[in-house]
Amino acid sequence: YNLWFASGYISNFPVRKGSMGVSKLANGNWSTLNIHNSPIHTDNILGIAVDPLNRKWFATWDNTNSPSGWEKGLSVLDEENNIWVHITKDGIRYYNNETQSWGAYNPNPSYRLTTSTIGGIYPAGDSLMMVMCYDGAVNVLDMNFQIVSRFSPPNTVFNHLLYGYYNGEKYFIGTNDDRGLTIWNHNSLPVSGGEHWLIPPPADLSSCVVYGVVTIDTPYEGRQHWIAASTGVFMWNEVNWYRYDTMIKRYKYNIFSNLWENDLLYYVDEERLFGSVRTTPTCIFLDAQNRIWLGSMENGLSLYDPYTERFTNYFYPNYPLISNYITCLGFDPVAGDLIIGTPDGYNTLKIGRTVKIPTTLQNLKAFPNPFRPSVQPYLQIVNMPVDNMPAGKAECRIYDSSGALVIKLEENALCRFQWDGKNSAGKQCSSGIYFFVVADDAGNIKKGKLAIIND
Repeated sequence: YNLWFASGYISNFPVRKGSMGVSKLANGNWSTLNIHNSPIHTDNILGIAVDPLNRKWFATWDNTNSPSGWEKGLSVLDEENNIWVHITKDGIRYYNNETQSWGAYNPNPSYRLTTSTIGGIYPAGDSLMMVMCYDGAVNVLDMNFQIVSRFSPPNTVFNHLLYGYYNGEKYFIGTNDDRGLTIWNHNSLPVSGGEHWLIPPPADLSSCVVYGVVTIDTPYEGRQHWIAASTGVFMWNEVNWYRYDTMIKRYKYNIFSNLWENDLLYYVDEERLFGSVRTTPTCIFLDAQNRIWLGSMENGLSLYDPYTERFTNYFYPNYPLISNYITCLGFDPVAGDLIIGTPDGYNTLKIGRTVKIPTTLQNLKAFPNPFRPSVQPYLQIVNMPVDNMPAGKAECRIYDSSGALVIKLEENALCRFQWDGKNSAGKQCSSGIYFFVVADDAGNIKKGKLAIIND
């Protein structure tokens, strides 16, 4: 797995921080693709998408004041075959590695984008990609780069298209303050003027910038669609619309009065969205543990856990964020890191792996050891030096000094075992020496010992 980072900016003029091409982090080594060292068509890369063939699609924000040599449209990189493709409203062309130059455009209409300013690129299901042609239409391309469909959401004046999200059931289309959010409430490809378009009733979503949408199945309230927009954080459960806020936890939209009404209040000791700071959401991310991360313009991150129905906030100086302005969120499935993008660089926060690298049970370490439950909330058992467990689900059993089984532990999202010092009945274990036995799916076993001290 490699990590890709784009440097792009919506502006009439190039900005140094926002127009530096793309960077790739592979095996701890950085490399950069820009107009000077690669066939990439511009240094203003607004977005990156990866298709089912593992090709990288680079979207650009075009403007009339771009430096000489910068091109509009989108580039596609096939790393495995060393093929570069450039697609614009003029058609498609390929890079010739022998002559180190671009070939002529193929002007076939099936390759010609509606416009060459690309607001974003997003998966559309069935090996299709949505290209948000700003001032034009959503162009849907197949894996041969042919346009199989074009559509525009309803009630837009200029088609200032920036965002698209397909969750397998419906499409969410977002604009840059030009209609706001619209929903194609069907799993078929959207059609201009089609019968499945849904217009959210709240005025807050009729004129806004849509930064992201996630769909989540919650344990208590069923399916929810969360929206991060310039006007706030919203939720639609396919029946009612809600808005989360800093003063009142959740408002419910009244379609008869067209007003927001109190729905849920915060408890006295409860953390509030964005730490009670009135700020603007900038991005949204759903992690593998079914939790929602929300970035803000001025006060870092808020994490919403649907199981506790509470927010947890991460912002500087309480946490070592480079900046409290969060521009984007991503995920490294091997390291288990949340990637937190800011204008000044990025932070990582370990939240849980979804991909394991090949390894075996090696040197198991328990820490802190001795473990004092009155001081530390829990003890961890880690497979060192890789800090990972073998493929499958490992199991840990803890025994007391007499050999009696105390508790069975399941591997957590960080590929570790975590113990609070209690037995399977939930009672605190007494001070003494305990033994742990870890077994992987293949039956391999490693053992260790630990001490508990009850102060």
